[in-house]
Amino acid sequence: MEKIYVLRKNEGTGSLSLETVYPSTNELRNSINSLCERKGGTVCYSDLCSNGLQNFANGFCYAPCLSDQYSSETSPLQRNVRFSSYSLQSRIDNYCFVQDINNIRNEANVVAYSHRYGGWTAIDWAFNDDIKFVILTNFGFGMSSYFDSRVEYKGVRLCPFSHYVKYRYQTVGATLGYTFRYNCEYNEWEKCMRDAQNLYNTIVQRHDSAIFERMTEELYSLVSNIQILAELNVARKRYAFKDSSTSGYCDLTDDDYVLICSDKVAHAIEFVSSIKQLPEQVQPQKHIDGIVNTCQHFKPQLQNKLSAYKEKLVEAEIKLSEIEQDLDAFWKRNSLAQKIYDKFKNKKYKSFHYFQYNDEEMAKFCKELVLRLFSACVDNVGELYDRVTKEYFVLQEKISNQKSIVSHLANVISSLERSYKSLEDNLNSLTDSE
Repeated sequence: MEKIYVLRKNEGTGSLSLETVYPSTNELRNSINSLCERKGGTVCYSDLCSNGLQNFANGFCYAPCLSDQYSSETSPLQRNVRFSSYSLQSRIDNYCFVQDINNIRNEANVVAYSHRYGGWTAIDWAFNDDIKFVILTNFGFGMSSYFDSRVEYKGVRLCPFSHYVKYRYQTVGATLGYTFRYNCEYNEWEKCMRDAQNLYNTIVQRHDSAIFERMTEELYSLVSNIQILAELNVARKRYAFKDSSTSGYCDLTDDDYVLICSDKVAHAIEFVSSIKQLPEQVQPQKHIDGIVNTCQHFKPQLQNKLSAYKEKLVEAEIKLSEIEQDLDAFWKRNSLAQKIYDKFKNKKYKSFHYFQYNDEEMAKFCKELVLRLFSACVDNVGELYDRVTKEYFVLQEKISNQKSIVSHLANVISSLERSYKSLEDNLNSLTDSE
């Protein structure tokens, strides 16, 4: 049976304690067992409703699986189906879980509790006038599901700045939106409660120093790692980024690493306005200066990197043109072969081997062609097809591969140009606001 996690405040010491509560199911379980016995072993929707259990029979707000799609609530029982008491055991546990939470949250010393509410939910845990936790969840919506908590201390939001440089797809906006992030699994509630309990109790015992230390560590991680990313040293790519807290390090190409680093450095200045709001104890201006100086020095470096990629693109386009010219020369050299190939490439029989045994005239023609093309007599007419088409497909493969290289370099350049523009705009915006 699933337990409920509860944070209670000790009014004497002001500290928080974590406890677990198991839902009480005996009363409801006995009522349904008794009803099933009276109804011949099974009950239907109307039987439950007529015996005061309509809330149990109808749907209720309990997400059976926090991360699955279409799992944000428990559906009503089907009206034309009969159920044994055994088949209703899981539903009994879930319903009692919801009912007990409704009772627990009204107790005077309870400041936080776990839940399985489906859909978008934001619950404030106002521990005192200075400390507030906001639990943000969206359970039961597949890939859109999330489980975050946001901590505010004296009106200042605590942000995981280090996540910006740790996770590949982390944006500035996402980083500023939460403090802790959890997997969409019910047992993560214990971790969430522990984080809240530990942070609150540490603040109560050590006052502001714990918060300032945390802020400083996060800012140091942000600034120092932005400086590392700005070096664009591809030798660091192996252990540079993760997709999430539960994944391993990303397998990146050199170009991937350059693009990710450039984008993150270019947008790092967008943290400045939020860092300015932090208390003086964390020396916000020191960290702002670190970010701005890094971005200013990175601008010419990014421009040089762009120029280098543009040179690579020009070289790749020249090579592509040369291969295409080789293909043109091939067709000129093999004009008769092209006619045969064009004539039969879309026919049912695509190999000249078929005509060798079914069309004497075609065999003679092909042998003559082979003689002219290769200055040799080939008894097996199929060799014409093999020799000519092999050369053709080798050239086509080279062209296809080279086009992929050209397209990739063009995309890299486009991404770097966007990063450069963002960097330039952010630096200009910062200058205008001063």
